[in-house]
Amino acid sequence: MMLVSWEGYYCYSPEFDENEKFGFAMEVQFKEGSFTGEFTEAEFTELTGKKGTVKGFIDHQHISFVKKFPFKYDELEDGSILIDESMEGHEVVYDGWFNPEKGTWQGEWEILVEEIKVREGEYELVFDRGCWQMRRVTKTD
Repeated sequence: MMLVSWEGYYCYSPEFDENEKFGFAMEVQFKEGSFTGEFTEAEFTELTGKKGTVKGFIDHQHISFVKKFPFKYDELEDGSILIDESMEGHEVVYDGWFNPEKGTWQGEWEILVEEIKVREGEYELVFDRGCWQMRRVTKTD
């Protein structure tokens, strides 16, 4: 089993904006191309002192992983933060590719924000999306 740590950031836009990036770190254990571990995010971890879980895989130059918050955590329309430890946390799906020129993984993330009922049995899914990038900071076997 191999332990790997990454540090990176995500943005709430399709393009990287240095003024609007939010830091995260992950420490994961690999087993046969898949990994599981924990993540911290600058804002979430500062406010709560908690970590979330992460699981994913790497297939050649492609990476896919899901970060899951341990409980309900959301920014409301007025800018305030909702923290409710009695409710289930949301998942953020990350998908990306390795950039050998930069030595980084980068791609897009998405969160299911809302399901809008169109008609009986049919829903329209609304997602929030943005970009992300991370770099490996440690590797031990």
